[in-house]
Amino acid sequence: MSKQKPKPSRKEKISKLPRLLILLVFVAAFTGVGLFAMGNVRLSPISDLQLLGRQGDGFPIEFSYSHARQAAAMGNSVALLGPTQFDIVSQNGYRSVQFAQPYAMPALRTAGNRAVLFDRNLGNITMFRRGGILATHEMGQSIFTVDINPQGAIAVATRSDRAAAEIFVYNPRARQQLHWQIEREHPVALRLSNNGRVLAMCLAGTEQAGVYARFVDFPLNAQQPRTDIRLPGVWLYDTASIAGGWLAVGNEAVYLIRHGASTAEELSFGGRTLRGFSLQNNGYSAVLLEDWDHQVLLRVYNSRGTLAAEHTLEQQPYSVIAQGRAVYLHMGDMVLRWRPNGFSQSQPLPAGTQSVVIAGREVYALSVRHVEHMRLRWSAADV
Repeated sequence: MSKQKPKPSRKEKISKLPRLLILLVFVAAFTGVGLFAMGNVRLSPISDLQLLGRQGDGFPIEFSYSHARQAAAMGNSVALLGPTQFDIVSQNGYRSVQFAQPYAMPALRTAGNRAVLFDRNLGNITMFRRGGILATHEMGQSIFTVDINPQGAIAVATRSDRAAAEIFVYNPRARQQLHWQIEREHPVALRLSNNGRVLAMCLAGTEQAGVYARFVDFPLNAQQPRTDIRLPGVWLYDTASIAGGWLAVGNEAVYLIRHGASTAEELSFGGRTLRGFSLQNNGYSAVLLEDWDHQVLLRVYNSRGTLAAEHTLEQQPYSVIAQGRAVYLHMGDMVLRWRPNGFSQSQPLPAGTQSVVIAGREVYALSVRHVEHMRLRWSAADV
């Protein structure tokens, strides 16, 4: 009969721990060296391991992404819509969502940590959070436009067999809150308030060979609109909520529209041409205007709809992004940031940058086949 080996004592078990820790450290180091030798591994969970100890101000993280049709911030991540795929990628290059989208005419909207992907032609909608799919809808009609708020409520404008268009609003639990038919006009833009209680609509119509805009403000607990205004000869592009009303951008002016008002206050462009704009609910919004001498004027409006700043720029920005307490201008080789205390500029962007997505201190620089993430550093700028 063989003797049973004595069980190791608790003291002996503890004495083996340092050797185990050394082994784990060796395996981790070996894995890191192997990954470094293989080159940058992008768009997979392993990239989080690879980048440990390399993160600092201004570090670039580059990953391949061919021909992004649309890109938008989701918190500190970026949502990327390509010809056949949709991805949500973190600043570390970690892909939390990979969706082979089958849509023929896809479009993307984001707010906070929520995104909605929809097919204008087939009327299919897929809603995402950063960890995956939240819900899907089949509208049964082609879609004009969609909006989403940070809580995940969505507003949808579809074609209709019974009217010119139909409006639907669903809360974050996919429960319908509003269904309204539009008899004559077609929806151009929808905007849900951040709390999800009110929907604003920019509509376009024709009458006697002329165009007009119709602005509607619809509380979701009401049966009829609270505000319903016609603007002859005007086209409204978009709107955003301000204290006590809405700010709307048209082809020739910015409009202040108070809750329940019968008319809109026009903030004229002064003969200048609209070159770009970015509106956000209850925050700073911005428009870019150009005059006959090709000088570009930046106008910034605050959360009350008051003009907060006006600056002439030495060159025309590629795009303008209002976000949080700042306005960002993509100037091609760098980003210019406006705050109430003045301008600052970023370090140079990667060569070949065609567009940018701003997410707090982060920027995603998009070129034709790559996306590069950088953490922005700022220095004072004279404008």
